[in-house]
Amino acid sequence: MKKLISLLLCFFLLPIAIGNGTSAETEETVVRVLLSTNAASTVTVSLSGEYAVGEKTVTGGTVTAALANGTITVSHSKEGVLTTTKTSARLSRVGTDASTLLTFDNYKHGTRVYYGDFVFYNDSGTLRLINYVDMQHYLYGVVSGEMSDSSKPDLLKTEAICAKGFALAEVEARASKYFDVYDTTTSQLYYGYVAADKNTIAAVDAVWDQTLRYNGKTVKTYYAFKLIKYAVKIIYNVISAVVNMA
Repeated sequence: MKKLISLLLCFFLLPIAIGNGTSAETEETVVRVLLSTNAASTVTVSLSGEYAVGEKTVTGGTVTAALANGTITVSHSKEGVLTTTKTSARLSRVGTDASTLLTFDNYKHGTRVYYGDFVFYNDSGTLRLINYVDMQHYLYGVVSGEMSDSSKPDLLKTEAICAKGFALAEVEARASKYFDVYDTTTSQLYYGYVAADKNTIAAVDAVWDQTLRYNGKTVKTYYAFKLIKYAVKIIYNVISAVVNMA
């Protein structure tokens, strides 16, 4: 009977397929992550490497964005004011080596390191900080946030695929005009780049171009181990009851 139940469980799961991502998806997908700032009117970011704001390039030091009277002023610790804007300003990564990183004192997660670009955004009088990061580096940060680096490799890989499904569905929906996901459990825990999490990085690299799809569409996967365990147990009991009644 257990073999029959296993076959029936497989039947229920068959419609969901794992496929390789398209070239555009795996190479160009950018996730816009709203970082936790506690609605501060001023945020300071430390630079490692070369970055640009508009046509002005800076290396190292810190960049501070302050919102006052409807205007964002972006300044560098050595170069002074880089730009002023009433809408948004982008701190763009210019350096290409692995040490080109941004460090920010995240209100929810403490001091964190980030790949990609930062955008300072005026949200109707509230200063927002958004991390524009490619999908692969985003997954590094989510798996680091939601799992222990000492977890079994297959569990880390499973989390990476699930995290990607959720994020990609949010990106495709573009529900917000200026960000896709929060860096908290409102979406998924996102810890930026944790270089010490070697197992996590290896697991993401192994599966990051794989995507869960159903009828050709991305599956928005919610990862919760206990919930999955209970759901499978319920399905198992229901199938067992059906088989016993037959």
